Amino acid sequence: MKKIKSLIPKIFKKTSPLPEVSVTYNTMVKETQRQLLLGFLIFLLLGLYSFWHYHNQYKAINEPLNVLVFSENIEAPITLESKHLKSISIPKKYLPASYIEQKDKDKIIGQTIQQHTETGQILVLSHLNNELNAESVSAKLAEKYAFVIDESWLVSKFPNIKEEDLVSVLVSNPRADQVAAEVILSDIKVVELNYLKNKRSLTLNLSKAESETLLFAKSLKLPMQIIVHSRQNNPKTP
Repeated sequence: MKKIKSLIPKIFKKTSPLPEVSVTYNTMVKETQRQLLLGFLIFLLLGLYSFWHYHNQYKAINEPLNVLVFSENIEAPITLESKHLKSISIPKKYLPASYIEQKDKDKIIGQTIQQHTETGQILVLSHLNNELNAESVSAKLAEKYAFVIDESWLVSKFPNIKEEDLVSVLVSNPRADQVAAEVILSDIKVVELNYLKNKRSLTLNLSKAESETLLFAKSLKLPMQIIVHSRQNNPKTP
């Protein structure tokens, strides 16, 4: 019993508390000042970077560049020559995306212009097609489609037609009380005239809508004729 009583004080003996470490007021102030200074420096650096970036962008878009413009009206297709171009200075922010600078002039001379242009218009890459020859059929049809017909489409043989002629296509309805021809296409340019197995064929310069009109008339088996109503001067054609 005495042994048990002697153990009680040891069990319930108070242990000494851990030492408390308190942060002084001066240390807290210094830590706060350090954090504020660090934040200010980061903010200052971000501001300086933003200003530098904006300044460079402003300088770049307002920088004047010597670009190529057309010195005269151009009717495509045509092979580009030096006389067709001149150089002017324009701020970059006013230029289209694919402008061509004066320093690149020699690289584009000799290429084919595939769009009609006007004096003072800025030369851009979409005006050029270095894979086309200005005299090729593809170049002449840059804005439309090549549509080929032969004499089997018509009720009679082709009239006296030459390349570059303008023609009209007429159809008639034999089921009507009065058979009268109607013009379904007019001012159509003849791009090429070919002979194949004793038959002549024409390559016409047609838009998508004009092609559909011609195909629709053929599907109805309407008698079709071609007349030449405006002959062009074409020294290349005998």
